[in-house]
This record gives sequence, structure tokens and C-alpha cells, in this order.
Amino acid sequence: MAIMIPETPREFMPNSKEGLMFESLEKLPGEYYVVHSLKMTDFTKNDLKTREVDFLIFHPQKGILTLECKGGFPQYTNGEWRNGNGTRMGHGGPYRQSSSAMHALEESMRLAGCGPMLNRCRMYFGVWFPSLSKENLKQQNLPPEADMAITLTMEDVADPLPAVERIFSINRYRDGKPVEQKLNQTETNLLLTRFICPQFKLAPTMLDSKAENRIRFHKLLDEQYKLLDFLEDQPVAVINGAAGTGKTWIAMEKARRHAQEGDEVLFLCYNKFLQKALEKQRVNHFFCVIPDQGITVNLNS
Repeated sequence: MAIMIPETPREFMPNSKEGLMFESLEKLPGEYYVVHSLKMTDFTKNDLKTREVDFLIFHPQKGILTLECKGGFPQYTNGEWRNGNGTRMGHGGPYRQSSSAMHALEESMRLAGCGPMLNRCRMYFGVWFPSLSKENLKQQNLPPEADMAITLTMEDVADPLPAVERIFSINRYRDGKPVEQKLNQTETNLLLTRFICPQFKLAPTMLDSKAENRIRFHKLLDEQYKLLDFLEDQPVAVINGAAGTGKTWIAMEKARRHAQEGDEVLFLCYNKFLQKALEKQRVNHFFCVIPDQGITVNLNS
């Protein structure tokens, strides 16, 4: 079975029959890679363009094929491709769309650092009509772009391999010279990992962690000050929060404010470890009492 990327079909319109074609292409031999719904984005000259390849088929010894799929019963009238319901197809029809996607694919490969491989990798495009028979298509007055050599039909759903190999057997030229498929294993792996099936796993750096901590710190301070303002009118309050959320800081700041106003302040802490920590922070003008030890410490000293 082919290596499918992703392992299950992406979301698609039911009338496109892409699910049926996904299951069909899955029957290709194991050396084939099949990508469903590959999306490419190009932003040049302040213009954002997006393209989608219905299926990308890659074989290290044969090349890359972009396959445009058209379910239903398309029409060709007055020089225009139309869907079965009569609406005009975008991108100038399926063959131009597939060809354009192939060229966009080449440009994306260059941007991904795989440009030098294009002289050693054959690029193809094709169209698949899963609802139309080969005999039906041959009887139609198809435009010159609709060559049967690069067209798949209903009959190919059961076994797409002969049609795919037929397309891959077509000679390809670049700058007037024939392109020979000569990707070595290193280049194949590079093409797979950088473009066809890239993978990444983000890990925070020390700088990222510091920036995130600063954001959290400032957010925490804002919330703490709002709470302190709220406590101005509250004679009694219970503050609950997880470890590290600043409960002790709020208590210290509340005590400091009262001390500055001349009030007598009694500050109670949980244990001797916290007492020592508070002493290191030079808390002034109020007392710290250790309830479980029965000890009262004057922090002014």
C-alpha cells in the first residue's frame, strides 16, 4: 500500500469523490507517496495567492505528479469548462488548473530549498474524472489540452497503477534538455522532509520562556493590584489561589499599605521557612507571628 499523507482523507466536498480516489490511490505500491489536499501559499508583490493540489503523487524513481480531480459530469461549452450544474469552473478548467498547480509546486520547492533537484526530478500533471468512462470521453469533442495520456477515468478507480505509470513514462524536458530522474537517497529524504511531508516540533528556548514569564508576571501584577484595590473596602476577605499566584505578595503589599497609613499591622505566616523568606525581603513596619510555634518576631529589628 502507498504511504498516505495524511493517513485519512482531509475534509472534502462529497460530490468531488475525493474519498473514493483516496481509497483507490491507497492501493498503489509501497514506494509511492500520496499527499491529499496539499495547500500552497504564495505572497508576492503584496498579493496573496493560495493553491491546492487535490493529490500529489511522488515516486523517488519516477517523479512527482499533481492530480486534479473532477467528480460529477463536467461540460465544455464555448471554450469554457463548466461543472455539471452549468457553473463555470475556476482556473480555466481542470487541465490548466493541474498544470498551474504543477508550476506553483516547482516554485514552492525552490523556496523550500529543493530547487536544484528540479533538474533531476520529473514533474507531471494530470486530471481524473472518476464519474466518466474512457469510452464516454473519447466520444466527446475535447479541447486540445485534454489529452487522454494524462487523463484518468472511471475504469482507473479499481486500479490506478497502470494510468499513473503511463503518465510517469512520458518524457519530460527542461530548457530543451530531457530530464532524467536521478534523485539519490539523500535528495529523496530532503525532498520528503522539507517539502512533501515536513515535520516540526516546537520547543521553547530560554528567551521564549523569559518572555512568557514576563507576560505572565505583568498580567499577575495587574490582577493583584485590582484585587488590592477591591480589598480597600473589605474589612474581611479570604484569598484563595494555587501556589505561585502571589497570595503572599498581596498580603505583604496590603500590610505595607496599612503600615504606611500608620495602622498597627499583624502579619501571620504559615511556617518558619516563610518567616525566613520574609525576613530576607526586609519587610518593615509590621510584626510576623508564627502560630504553630507561638513565636512573635519584630521585623523592624
